[in-house]
Amino acid sequence: IEVETAEPSPQLVEVINKITGVRKVEAKANQLQITTDSDLRAEISKVVVQSGVPLIQVKIQAFSLDDIYMRYFHEG
Repeated sequence: IEVETAEPSPQLVEVINKITGVRKVEAKANQLQITTDSDLRAEISKVVVQSGVPLIQVKIQAFSLDDIYMRYFHEG
């Protein structure tokens, strides 16, 4: 899941990491790359808004068959 915010903070990353099903959160500039076990867009959006950080965009990163193949054979 990709989340774009105006001002991501370390505190926001910490709160998102505590959501059940979140595996990893990476912050890069004004974007958060979140690895999850399922579609947690609603829960993540709620946490961002409740933290007072302006939420710009939330989307799921789609993977091609090549991406899936590479992940399976390089991480599996």
